[in-house]
Amino acid sequence: MLRIYITRATLFIMLWGFSAFTLYPAKVIPFEQSFSFNPYETEQSRIVNSFLQHIAEGSGKLRVFTRYTLRGEMQVSIGEPQNGSYPGAVRFTDMQLRGDVNYKDFSLEKILLPNLASWKLEIKDEQGRTVYSRIFPDMQLDKEEMPVFFFEADLPRNTTPYEVVVSNLEFYYNGGAFQKLEAFFGALQGYYLAGTKLAKAGELIDGIEVLDPSSLILDEFRLCEAEELFNRVRFASFHDWIDLGRNDPDSIQFYSDRLEPLLVELRQGFNLAMARIDELFYRKGLQLLDSGDTGQGRDEFLSALVYNPLHVPSHLALANIDFQMGKKLEALTRMGKVIATMFPSGEWREKSFALADSVQEAFYKSSQELIAEGRFNESLGLLTQVRDYCHLTEPFYPCSPTLDELFTESHLGMFRSFLTVARRALHNDNLSFGVTYIISAMDYQEEYCNFIPDKREAMTQLQKIVNRYQEKGVMFMSLKDYERAAQNYASARGLCREYPELTCFDILDELYAEAFELEEHSQVISLELMIREPHPEKGIPSDMQQIRKEVLDMLSEGHLKTWAGELEIAREILTRVASLSLQYQLRADSLVNARILSLSEGILEKECELVQRKINSLTNKAFTEVEQQNFQKTRELLSGINHLKSSHSRCSFELNNSLSRIESYEPAAKYQDLMENARRAYFQAGSGDFESFFESYESASRFFEKNSINRFGLEHTTLQDFVKNAAHNELVMAATRYFAGKGNPHAAISLLLNLKKQGVDAKDIRSLQEFAGTRAAIYFKEISPEKKPRDLAREITANDPWFRHFVNAFVRNW
Repeated sequence: MLRIYITRATLFIMLWGFSAFTLYPAKVIPFEQSFSFNPYETEQSRIVNSFLQHIAEGSGKLRVFTRYTLRGEMQVSIGEPQNGSYPGAVRFTDMQLRGDVNYKDFSLEKILLPNLASWKLEIKDEQGRTVYSRIFPDMQLDKEEMPVFFFEADLPRNTTPYEVVVSNLEFYYNGGAFQKLEAFFGALQGYYLAGTKLAKAGELIDGIEVLDPSSLILDEFRLCEAEELFNRVRFASFHDWIDLGRNDPDSIQFYSDRLEPLLVELRQGFNLAMARIDELFYRKGLQLLDSGDTGQGRDEFLSALVYNPLHVPSHLALANIDFQMGKKLEALTRMGKVIATMFPSGEWREKSFALADSVQEAFYKSSQELIAEGRFNESLGLLTQVRDYCHLTEPFYPCSPTLDELFTESHLGMFRSFLTVARRALHNDNLSFGVTYIISAMDYQEEYCNFIPDKREAMTQLQKIVNRYQEKGVMFMSLKDYERAAQNYASARGLCREYPELTCFDILDELYAEAFELEEHSQVISLELMIREPHPEKGIPSDMQQIRKEVLDMLSEGHLKTWAGELEIAREILTRVASLSLQYQLRADSLVNARILSLSEGILEKECELVQRKINSLTNKAFTEVEQQNFQKTRELLSGINHLKSSHSRCSFELNNSLSRIESYEPAAKYQDLMENARRAYFQAGSGDFESFFESYESASRFFEKNSINRFGLEHTTLQDFVKNAAHNELVMAATRYFAGKGNPHAAISLLLNLKKQGVDAKDIRSLQEFAGTRAAIYFKEISPEKKPRDLAREITANDPWFRHFVNAFVRNW
């Protein structure tokens, strides 16, 4: 029990409100309370035991041996009475903790101070009687730095306080204190993790550069991660609890101050580099081009366009690469987009125009060569591509007049090619075939009248055919072959009516009428028909005249269907007529027989004409596929052409040298077959089972080199470069083993180096390195037996310690 003895000399005058008291020395009562492990389950023991558990973990002690003690002073003051009441106050001062109050490097003294206290206060008179008693329960100690608790003692009249007794003084905690301590320990945990975060941030930015655009994006992610870790430390909650200027055992502030300027400098550099990443890719591409690596340089230019699709220098570089590789259309298409949609200015405007002019000139040169070879349709295909480009760029940069000149020359060539066929048909007396091509020429002239001003050449040729029809009509009349005479007169008359500008016989109608009338009554068999059909001529009974007329009508319809190209119907008519001719003995009729032969020949002639058109169409498609480097499709079209030829052996086709030219592309098609087999093997490969793919790809590579496939404008990537570009570590490891086993140690080492660049740890591929080293030793020992194995191994691996397993296996197996 704590007691305070108060006499009149020790009393002092108090005003209500402790801050206004006229203070006299107060009675000071020292106190001490120990906090240690308590196995009994109470709310207070749970809180204290949790505190002790944290402290024990930080100090490495057991909780049962961990304890701390609270010491301090309790000051009790009573003032002069006021209206019969004695004002009083209680204050706790100099409260300190001793014992196990540290967690690692930090003191918990302020955190562990109890926030609640309870005590009993009694006042006794001179006779020792208790005149005032009060219990102070759950008094908050953490509301202010040194809390003061006031009370007012109402004592009986004429009673003077003589003795103050304080008992049951106890300090303890509530849930709020526990939460506060938990928050502090959480902050401490954050402090001790801060060093790891700062170290990780430093590792992330170690070696970062802002000059290589290919790694810029990944490095920027590393920088972002480092910045995030730094900010987690910078704004961590432990700053609210710990003054790093006074206590910083892990030197967090020191490392933060060193890391922050590095992060700021890198961020400024990355922001600047990202703003000009297209330029970085472009300059790297130029360096690769200068070193002769066109493929990788092209990839860098394409990467620049990923980040800036309007980067004109990269577009020009790509267009120039395509142009140098013979891909004129790709180059021209890209230049059209640059000039028409990107509006280059300054030096890039002049460079754009210069390159576009060079590409156009290449098109014009190719067109002139095609025209000289008579390949007008192919020339028009090229010129159409240039025209599309010119329509796009016309508002910004007009095309050369050469384009219109070559268009005119090509269209005239097409027009005259129709007439050339017509002249041959006239020479062979195949007049209907000639008319077909002359009409095609005139239709072509109408469609392209701005290039071909008139059709006089076609009309001149058509006049010759009309003259020939009339001549043949006269000839057949003299031979008394009235059917053919009528046919020729009818053909001439039809053309003369359709084209009034032709010069025809004035009495052509009368000649036709005469021939037709004589045909109806003629029973004369021409010499040709008699040779082909040596049947004796017989008269036609009167009851057969109706059947004969029906047969002749059917033959006329058959000729019309043949002329219209409806050959299936024409063949059905021919079959029906032949059947009726046999059934009713009409083969002895010279007119019927002649017209049957005429229909048969006409069907064959029309069929050959239509097949010729199909062959021409397939030939044009084949050359189009050649331009697009689809050589497998070219071979399919060639097969179709050969099939048409073989299935129509009775026809004579005009093919010039087209077939031989298409056949010359067979090696390119074979190479594409081999590459397709390799791709199929790649996608069908199981986990790590790439052997079939490697063999297929190498077979394609050997074929490419042996047959100089690059002469067809195709490019080939070596297996080694393909594997590197695939960014597939499993594939790279399989290829390393493949090349090592095939006696190609340089390729194997190059692929191992690629794995190193991908961040693969040497110990993870130890067996692969040892296999490659073993095979390399066998290879080099045969060609360089005089060299020291360790020196040679270090030489071929550039003395890189990452290859240690390779070198050891190399030396062991020498």
